[in-house]
Amino acid sequence: MEDNLRNRKYFESLTTAELKKEAIQKCKDNGQKSSWVQTTSNENRIQFLLGEEAPSVPSDYAPSPLPTSLREMQEHNATTSTETTSKTVAQPKAGSMESMIVDAVSDKIKNEVTDDVMELAVGLESHVTEMIEKAEEMVKPVNIQIKDKPTITITEDMVHPKFSEVFEALYYKQLVCMVGPAGTGKSTLARQVWDKLAPTIDMTENDFQYIGCSAGLSEAQLLGKMDAHGKYHTGLAVDKFENGGINVWDEADAMDGNAGLIRNAMLDGQGYIAVPNRTQNPLAWKHDNYYDATIMNTFGDGQDFTYSGRGQQDSATLDRLGDVTIFIDYDKGLEKKLANDDKWANMLWELRKRMNKEHIHERIISSRRFHDANVWNQAGKSTKWYLERITTSWTVEELDKINFRGLVNEYK
Repeated sequence: MEDNLRNRKYFESLTTAELKKEAIQKCKDNGQKSSWVQTTSNENRIQFLLGEEAPSVPSDYAPSPLPTSLREMQEHNATTSTETTSKTVAQPKAGSMESMIVDAVSDKIKNEVTDDVMELAVGLESHVTEMIEKAEEMVKPVNIQIKDKPTITITEDMVHPKFSEVFEALYYKQLVCMVGPAGTGKSTLARQVWDKLAPTIDMTENDFQYIGCSAGLSEAQLLGKMDAHGKYHTGLAVDKFENGGINVWDEADAMDGNAGLIRNAMLDGQGYIAVPNRTQNPLAWKHDNYYDATIMNTFGDGQDFTYSGRGQQDSATLDRLGDVTIFIDYDKGLEKKLANDDKWANMLWELRKRMNKEHIHERIISSRRFHDANVWNQAGKSTKWYLERITTSWTVEELDKINFRGLVNEYK
């Protein structure tokens, strides 16, 4: 009784395709016909697997009958073919030795062919089901629940796993800092999050300001300047700060120190910044719907071997970003979709793995390379061509460290 209970629980946990496969295999082991397996219920399949007799085909099931003999096959073909209406096939006489041999052979063929076809059908169904499950997992929607707000569902298939965390940080703190290697999709993620967040706070997708923070970013560019005619031209940072919207500071760890002080003032709780070139209104007051996103490759502690153009950031600024700093790493699921080809994706992952193992930090295989791989793959280029193209600037020593030729041969 305990064994039966255990077995029943096991069989009940199987999918329909798996139950069919088990039942067909048992039929084959017992020398029984298995055509009934495809049309019966899961309960009948389970009872059969637990030791009961094979059930009969339900009375309400009426599939198109298969020919039961070679003679019927010939007649079926003769009636369905448009090319043989004027031809007749010689039939053996009823009761003759020839007729008995034909019927015996046809029964044997029919049973074996039917069982094989059913087994193939179940195998195909199982494979298709598995593919559908994988596809559904790849495009699994992201649900974001914000207090006192309707649930936000993200169905785009190109969404980073950290989407929800970035969304929550911006929603609750109006502030976020995304840190991670080059090409992980941080800038794209900021845009995607704002597009979904803006409607919930009575803003629009256009209330978005991108600010590239190179060392040449000046105070005048951020705060605005006066032209030769005495007319003030607003700066990149001022508009969203006082009118609402989001400033996205990309490559913020490469920002000039003076520009960094302006940014620090915008994050300060004082609620205003000085705009010295706007003489008639020299203060910009922070809007209730001002949002701020920082994007960096480092945690603000200065340059390293990979990012030599980065500077150490003001400790006061880093302190304000402490609880909203989110690490954005490479997402393999996203990269697989970008590459659109498993072999090319696996090749780039293997290259990245070898680079990390050999501490080749000066080179980067970012998620952008997976998108590029798809472009060149669709253009008809080979994996060898692409590997050679993206490693053109590498030294011989670096190529030897990762066994470049071995990698090319492995994925050719």
